[in-house]
Amino acid sequence: MNKSVFITVRTSSSRLKNKALLEIKGKSTIEHLIDRMLYGYSGGMIPGIDNIVLCTTTKVEDDVLCELAVKKGKKPQSNYSQRLAALRSVIEKNFPKHPYEISKLENDFGPAVVKGSVQALVVSEKTSNKGSILNELRRKEKLPPVEIVQVSMVLAEDGKAISTTRIKNSEIDSDGNLN
Repeated sequence: MNKSVFITVRTSSSRLKNKALLEIKGKSTIEHLIDRMLYGYSGGMIPGIDNIVLCTTTKVEDDVLCELAVKKGKKPQSNYSQRLAALRSVIEKNFPKHPYEISKLENDFGPAVVKGSVQALVVSEKTSNKGSILNELRRKEKLPPVEIVQVSMVLAEDGKAISTTRIKNSEIDSDGNLN
């Protein structure tokens, strides 16, 4: 079975500007994430991952992510319509029997604010407040609240969450080892 991993990324992080491009040990944080998807946390290949799709916005400031793709030896889709066509192709090839919808991201939530069919938002402990914000926006639109699904953070060897802030402050390395 073929597996594609979809990574949503943008450069306008509210807490840490350009977090995805922050360089740690010679690589950007997004490169570390891609490597972890391809090779796993312990260096072994994760079985079945055939493709990584980097999903971003149409904003000019996110074009730098295309440069990252070139650095990784990939040919990025240079405009939204090309990226949209490529994303459709990947989904239709790898998930032919599954219905899907693609939405252009112009904000943190995309269509989740105005579409009643959206049922859940996946958050971490640190981003759990986004669920409350989304549900308040939905309330104003007279839509039912979405379920907030909180996923656990990966822990460093000291039992605290691995985060770009801790890595940047040299508390831990990108694998969660104490410095």
